Amino acid sequence: MSSYILQHSNKTSDFNYSGSDFEQSSEELIDYFSEITEQLLPNSGTELETPSGNCIEPKTPTALSTLVTSNLFTVDCGDQKTCLFCSKYRILADEVDIRKLLSIKYLLVNSAHLASSIEHFNKVYNPILDRIEELLEKIREQGDEFAPLILEVSEQVFEQEKLSEYWYRKLEYLEELGVL
Repeated sequence: MSSYILQHSNKTSDFNYSGSDFEQSSEELIDYFSEITEQLLPNSGTELETPSGNCIEPKTPTALSTLVTSNLFTVDCGDQKTCLFCSKYRILADEVDIRKLLSIKYLLVNSAHLASSIEHFNKVYNPILDRIEELLEKIREQGDEFAPLILEVSEQVFEQEKLSEYWYRKLEYLEELGVL
């Protein structure tokens, strides 16, 4: 069934999607969740603030583990959306960084109509939207006070367009071009 949906042969499906054993899969999952946990840090003051969060080593991008959809993205310091998939990316559990994540989400969701098709949008942008949700969930896990904060910022972003400064400028630019 999956080979039919993905439009390739059963042989391709078996070769690419069912070759790992339980031990290897377990190790990859452990590595992946360790990386996510490392990305949520208290503010040490050594991170460089970026439009998508923070960076501990600017200009030295390295993709997260192979478990992440890094084959869809080349992690590039010039593309703020791909920073979410970089091992040097850090997010703080505060209003500023929550707003940055939700601002990215806002722009992606509101520009979905620009994609050539829904399949294209899902392939390119769903991994980013999923990553944003993973990071927000990690923030929620830090304490009971974060769920209401995320909800409050989400309402401000999606209902009042109170995006972070960088993403608001992007929104204005797209509106000036007449695409949003």
